[in-house]
Amino acid sequence: MADSELKDAVERAANNRAGKWPERAAQNRLEPECWPEMNPSFRLAKGSRVFTIGSCFARNVEMHLASLGFDVPTRRFLDESVRAGRHVGDEILNKYTPPSIFQELAWTKSIRDRDGIVTDDDIAPLLLELGNGKVVDLQHRLTNQFGQERSQALAQRRELYRLFEQAFDSETIIITLGLIECWLDRKTGQYVEFSPLLHKYNDGGRFAFKRLTFQDAYDYTRKALDLLGSRNILITTSPVPLARTFTSDDVIVANMYSKSVLRAVAGQIAEEFANVDYLPTYESVMLTKQTYVWANDLTHVEGAFVGRIVARMCEHYASENLLKVPALDRWLSFANLVEHRRFDEAKAVLSGLDLDEPGIAARFVLPLAEMRLHMGDVAQAVDLARRARAIASNAGERGCWDLLRCARIFEAAGDEKAAEEVRTAAIGALGNPGLIMSLLRRLPAAGRMDDTKKIIAHIETRLSGNLDLLSFAVLTLESNGDDTSAARTCHAAIRSHPNEAALLARMATLQQRLGHGKRALAFLERAYALDSTNTGYLRRLIEAHLAARDLGLAEQRARAYIALAPRDPYGYLQLASTCRRMGRKTEALENAQRAAELDPASERYKNYVRELTDIVAKR
Repeated sequence: MADSELKDAVERAANNRAGKWPERAAQNRLEPECWPEMNPSFRLAKGSRVFTIGSCFARNVEMHLASLGFDVPTRRFLDESVRAGRHVGDEILNKYTPPSIFQELAWTKSIRDRDGIVTDDDIAPLLLELGNGKVVDLQHRLTNQFGQERSQALAQRRELYRLFEQAFDSETIIITLGLIECWLDRKTGQYVEFSPLLHKYNDGGRFAFKRLTFQDAYDYTRKALDLLGSRNILITTSPVPLARTFTSDDVIVANMYSKSVLRAVAGQIAEEFANVDYLPTYESVMLTKQTYVWANDLTHVEGAFVGRIVARMCEHYASENLLKVPALDRWLSFANLVEHRRFDEAKAVLSGLDLDEPGIAARFVLPLAEMRLHMGDVAQAVDLARRARAIASNAGERGCWDLLRCARIFEAAGDEKAAEEVRTAAIGALGNPGLIMSLLRRLPAAGRMDDTKKIIAHIETRLSGNLDLLSFAVLTLESNGDDTSAARTCHAAIRSHPNEAALLARMATLQQRLGHGKRALAFLERAYALDSTNTGYLRRLIEAHLAARDLGLAEQRARAYIALAPRDPYGYLQLASTCRRMGRKTEALENAQRAAELDPASERYKNYVRELTDIVAKR
């Protein structure tokens, strides 16, 4: 904002009806929920094309925009992918950082301006070669992390090009800025999404962590807007927090810093660009001090609350009256409270609902069924659940979550047969990896490990070719403390993918936790045989052999480690320890001295050298 005269500033403040912070004594815009004023500088035409790009919060926004009748290319892309059996998963569209948003648009525009044909050369800088004939697209998170054929990567990129080129034909763009913690690929100069693969393929320090400054984030956001031209832009900061930080800060502190930077960037951009408005979704979520705003994982915003934000946005921005916003808001509030089992509050909202609200009520039969069940009206709950089942079944596999909720209603009503039919049909239709991963996150958080395990059994029997899904299933079980089931699923994954060293190493970890030391060692040996340059496997083998007093193998592995990492003191220290136990004290001292030379700051190494020096001197 440019400097202004004192008189003008005072007059502006006096005319701003939302310019004073609310007080509790009066009805206010902070409690119980925060709803900031919006000041639209443009309008959204009914049915117009709205392109969403940014973090996972954009996926929530676009779903509700599509339900209100807007043409949302990203939602169409995901729905059509499911219907066509491509099963790409929602994660493939997530662009969490300002650089990743800019890169995707710049990549698309360069091809669009050239000839509109995506070639192998166009995708080469985006790919990581795994060395087994497969590649990973480093711009995607949680998709195909075990690799795909290059031809598949090219086909997928062509699909994505056809999607993102629609950003340049859309009337309105919504941008959700997510994170400032980034990963830079020094080889290509591209920012990439984090993956465990970065560590494995970090030869020569290829990947580097970078936390963006305000200027960095601002510059990339501005460059993205320059590519989009004069289209109407709504920009916001995603409230979805960092899952973890790669700084030394508490993740809560790191997240607040990240969001503060991005909120400042969004505000500065909105002030400088006449075609850009700031959308206060971040404020509505973060300043609403109600638990029902958040899903049980305390990371994702509840869909119903996002729906209320989008409805209010449309109330201000839509050029025509698209919906009865107050009525929809009440229904969404009711659904949100039921989802969190806050039935007393939901009952109070229910009393003000028109149960026959045209165009609205039919969308909310499932939470209404759950409410009726809670109130003891079992017959009506079952009748509503049957209607909800029909609606969810028509949604294909995207209806799985709702169908599982229907199954629980039938179960509670004593109809085990109907419950099992619904559950079996819902899980049997699953094929979208992104959707399945979402369910494997949501169900355990909701206390539904029984449904979680049924989905994992479906993965093992019907989707065993997808190593990403199998690996995620193992992680889900581990995260919920069920190492026995995790080992069983990991074994199923190994049967389908016997030459995946990472799976074998994971099984070794699980067997170790379960107290099966010999089995753990056997799996680790198999992993090392498949990936003999992996120093992580060698470390574990050295320590396992030392623990088992198999000094010959411990020495062999320590020497192999030194050959792979001659500048790492760890190998020399372990060789020193092995030689000492074998009675070769002088050789042990020589290796300990080498470890101390490589890490002169380590007091531990110095003390070990002094101890061995005394032992050798006494001899």
